[in-house]
Amino acid sequence: RIELVVTEAARTALAQEGYDPDFGARPLRRTIERRVENPLAKQVLSGGYAAGDRITVDYAADAYTFARAPGAVPEVVEAAEVVTA
Repeated sequence: RIELVVTEAARTALAQEGYDPDFGARPLRRTIERRVENPLAKQVLSGGYAAGDRITVDYAADAYTFARAPGAVPEVVEAAEVVTA
């Protein structure tokens, strides 16, 4: 599990970029995918982010940034042995 924090600056930028006067907020979903979900997924798949990490999405100087704060390593629980009679 990864905790995702989106700053107010990033929320505002996403809302402004994702709003279209003709379509309203419909393009917002694609904007969130392109600007947040896709870069986040690439980092998870490449091993840049791990379970327990806290990722903060911010927006400054016309760019979205992702800051990682390592989290606690999740505890691995062994599966119980199944006994059949």
